[in-house]
Amino acid sequence: MIPIIVGFGVTIVALTAKATIETVSRCRRLTNFEIARMNGIYLRNVSNGGTFWDKFYSKDPDMAIGGFQTDVDVNEALDILGLSKKDVFNISKIKQRHREMIMQNHPDRGGSEYLAMKINKAKEVLIK
Repeated sequence: MIPIIVGFGVTIVALTAKATIETVSRCRRLTNFEIARMNGIYLRNVSNGGTFWDKFYSKDPDMAIGGFQTDVDVNEALDILGLSKKDVFNISKIKQRHREMIMQNHPDRGGSEYLAMKINKAKEVLIK
């Protein structure tokens, strides 16, 4: 009878030790936010750790999401040149902004050929 009791006791101690080790391991992996949530504490004005792009686009909600369209339309042309809709009919402003942008992005000065092409296309679309 004593070996059964000893075996039962050893089993209980082993299971308790295993459960304790697993619990400690899980607790070490918890973040501060998870610990606060488990204790019913809700932190305010703290980033929830969203993705990089969520944070990036939240800085400027007017920023266009995604890449260029295949054909440049008026709205995209305005975005490319950094102009507002009221500047559509101001040809001198379009030319001035085009000149500034092309000087910054010209391939001869280390800029991208693709961006220079898009800037030129944006000017063409707005002047037509």
